[in-house]
Amino acid sequence: MSEIIKKIIEAAWTGFSPKEATKMKNKNKFPKGWDEKRVKGLIDHYEQQTEDEALAEDEAPFVDDQDTMMEIPRKLVSQVREMIAQHNKKLLKTGS
Repeated sequence: MSEIIKKIIEAAWTGFSPKEATKMKNKNKFPKGWDEKRVKGLIDHYEQQTEDEALAEDEAPFVDDQDTMMEIPRKLVSQVREMIAQHNKKLLKTGS
């Protein structure tokens, strides 16, 4: 299929002119370390996941007996993160 036909079909599908659709398509911006291939891989992972697999993935953080999930006030989040960072730094120094 020629590029022109592809653009016409895309324009009809999206409601944008071929020029607008092409312009929008080229504006994808990804976070550092991400690209279109990685995003598509992530989408594929979740689209192919069964309900049981999704549930297991959602529950996994709550199964770990080394960590605890807890609710804290937003205004304390930065202080708690700093405390965790200091704790992890000490662990790295001691090798524990």
